[in-house]
Formats: sequence, structure tokens, C-alpha cells
Amino acid sequence: MVWLGEGGASTVSGRPEAGLGEGRPPGSETTRYDELMKVRTWHFDAALAGIFAAASLWLFWVAKAQAASAVREYGYNVDSGAIPYAVALVFFMPVAVLFVAAAVVGSRGWRFGRSLHWLAIAAAVCPIAYEFISSVSK
Repeated sequence: MVWLGEGGASTVSGRPEAGLGEGRPPGSETTRYDELMKVRTWHFDAALAGIFAAASLWLFWVAKAQAASAVREYGYNVDSGAIPYAVALVFFMPVAVLFVAAAVVGSRGWRFGRSLHWLAIAAAVCPIAYEFISSVSK
């Protein structure tokens, strides 16, 4: 898409038009709409950060509800709700923070964004895969 602005002919990205269509078939120019609607990796990182943060908040609520139920039933609480609390604190919250960092770094276009993205993916998948493999091998 070419528009005539103050500086003459230029593309949507603001670069000069020279060599725009070289090597590409006609009609395959990137439009402003395509640039705005392009789904990038950091969009998925942001969505996964939201999912993991919501799951951790839900697990904190579950832990509190289990502890309150134990107090109502027995009059005291020893360890009811400890496992959901630990899972939220040790697994879900750090993974959510990693995905938030990956989304921010990815949206800025910084060089180590891809590495942080894959670190967050590994932090989310590896513990689950380890538990699955260890339960199958028993």
C-alpha cells in the first residue's frame, strides 16, 4: 500500500518505496491492517500469563476454602490446603511471572525475547512432563 504523504511516496512502514515489490507477487504488499492484526508470540505469552495468574489465584482461594472447612469440621487446621497453596506458590506464580516477562520483552522486540519465551514454555511444560513420565514408568 502506497500513500502520498508530506515526504512523497512511501510505504505504510514509512520506508521509501524503492524495491518494495521486488521478489514478491503483485498484491502481496503488507497493509496497515495486516500489521495491526498480526498475531505475534508475545500475544500468546500474555494470554498464558493471564491463565497461569488466574489459576494461581484460584488455587489460593481453594487452599483458603480447604483450611476454613477443616476449622469448621475439626475446630483446628494442621495442613488442609497446603498442597494447593504450594502448587500455586511454587509452580503457577513463577511461570506466570516468566510469561509476563516474555510478553513484555517480546512486545518491545528485544533480542532475548525468544529465549525468555522458550524458558517460560519449558518452565510450564517440563514439570508436567516429568510427573507424567514418572507416573507412567511406575
